[in-house]
Amino acid sequence: AVVLAVALLDGVAEVHLDLSEVAFLDAKGVRTLVDARRSLDEVGVALRTIGASEQVRRVFALTGTSHYLGIAGQPASAGD
Repeated sequence: AVVLAVALLDGVAEVHLDLSEVAFLDAKGVRTLVDARRSLDEVGVALRTIGASEQVRRVFALTGTSHYLGIAGQPASAGD
C-alpha cells in the first residue's frame, strides 16, 4: 500500500509488481491486486506484474484476471 501511494503521488507512469516470492495466492490476494489496479487506473498509471510462478499464474487464469493484471509479460495499461 505504501508503494502504491508513493507511485500515485510521485508521477510514476507504470508500476512493476514483482511476484517472484509469492508462493500462495487466494481470492483475497487477487481482490487486493484488482483493487490496486483500479486505483492506478484512476490516475492513468499502468500495472505490470513480473516473476509470477506457474502456480500463481494458474490462479490468475482461473479467476480470469491474467490480462487485467498484466500477467505473462503483458502490461495492463490504464483504461483496459
